[in-house]
Amino acid sequence: MRPDEDQMEHKTKRRIAIGTITRGRPDLLVGLLETYAQMKRPEDDEIAFIVVENEAEKTLGTVIENFDASVPEQVIYESEPNGGIVPARNHVLQIALDHGYDILTFCDDDEKKKK
Repeated sequence: MRPDEDQMEHKTKRRIAIGTITRGRPDLLVGLLETYAQMKRPEDDEIAFIVVENEAEKTLGTVIENFDASVPEQVIYESEPNGGIVPARNHVLQIALDHGYDILTFCDDDEKKKK
């Protein structure tokens, strides 16, 4: 069954969060953030970037500020003091839930996404 034109016009945007956790690899993170800035975006969806640094204190302020200035989307940056992948990913998940995102995807800080 195909939606009629009226239904298609009133389609609500999907809210997509792209989550990244990082720890002690700022150069790799910069490379990933550069690919985020250049990637093709879906026209009908809202995107946000969530970066959680797995450290007690934030150390990537300049990196995140530069990225935030290079993209039109919201950038959320927080730290997770409890070491390990699970607490950091759970932190990203909680941020996404708190902000009402429909979809959450993860990308490792040592990856580069294709456009």
